Amino acid sequence: MTPFLTKQDIRGIFPPVVSPFTADEELDLPAFRDEVRYMLSLGVTGLAVGGSTGEGHALAPEELGTLIKVAVEEVRGKIPIVGGIITTYTRDAVKRANVAREAGARAVMVTPPIYQIASTEGLIDYYGAIHRESRMPIIIYNVLPHAPVTPDDFVKLVDGNPGIIGTKESIGGSLETLTELLQTVGDKISVTCEND
Repeated sequence: MTPFLTKQDIRGIFPPVVSPFTADEELDLPAFRDEVRYMLSLGVTGLAVGGSTGEGHALAPEELGTLIKVAVEEVRGKIPIVGGIITTYTRDAVKRANVAREAGARAVMVTPPIYQIASTEGLIDYYGAIHRESRMPIIIYNVLPHAPVTPDDFVKLVDGNPGIIGTKESIGGSLETLTELLQTVGDKISVTCEND
């Protein structure tokens, strides 16, 4: 079995890949394979499958699993695959994490619940349940401007959940929060940033 990612493994560029569909609304796996091969040819250090660029919120768990499995086949162990989880409730997030693990993902990248605004305690419970029930390492995807994971939240989340190995700071944060995260939890998790 391929080892799960650790904080130290999150380096370089992990671009998101799109989830192509046919005119019949089925996954276009040949187009997806071409995209993965293209990214691999560019020398990326990992891939994120099923994130927001990959329509993760709209994929069925089985479709996410299929895409991850195909990506894992295409990269042949050269780079890690991270599965995206964008959902509204814990039970679905756990299911998606288990699907991602079974398909060969080495970590999951998880937004906060996308419809509710969770309290810090709610976030601790949410991410804790995902890790506890799937054993998958978690990268928090801080992309929701209406429900950001704050630096104060991160301090409590990291202390309460050894499964959290990183954050992907996006529009849920800012340069100021990125700096604060580096100062407060940067020694415990990988702090990364993306910009469209």
